[in-house]
Amino acid sequence: MPLYEMVIQKVDFERFINALTTMEERYVLYKMIDELPDARAAAALSISIEKLHTMRATVRGKIEEHSSD
Repeated sequence: MPLYEMVIQKVDFERFINALTTMEERYVLYKMIDELPDARAAAALSISIEKLHTMRATVRGKIEEHSSD
C-alpha cells in the first residue's frame, strides 16, 4: 500500500476514534489491538456483558455513520 494511502487511513481512523467516548474507544482498542473476546473486554471495562453489547451496538452505528461521511 502506498504511503499516502496509509496516512489517509490513519487520519481517518483517528478522526473516528476521536468521535467515540472514552469507554467506546477502550472497547475498540481491546477488540482491535488486544483481540479480547467480549466477556474479557467487559471485565476489563468493569461493565456487564449486557452493557457492553449495548455499547457495541452504539459503536457499530457510529462506524456506519462515519463510513457514510
